[in-house]
Amino acid sequence: MVIYLNVSVTAFTVIDTVNLKFTSDYYLNLRWFDPRLHYMDLNWVSYLNSIGTDVILELWTPKLAFNNALGPFQTEVD
Repeated sequence: MVIYLNVSVTAFTVIDTVNLKFTSDYYLNLRWFDPRLHYMDLNWVSYLNSIGTDVILELWTPKLAFNNALGPFQTEVD
């Protein structure tokens, strides 16, 4: 399975050269196609095709962790 990753850094809010640390604001976008999913009876109006939270929690999603971050940050699906 191919996972596309796009990171757009919008700002470096803090740069601490003495301690070799920085803080940044960024937009992270992950995209993938899961061939195991099959869609049936889709509505022409896209917002009517929403699925419940219980189904979303069962879907596979890639995990992305920032191991060298200042805290235990991992991705969340939204």
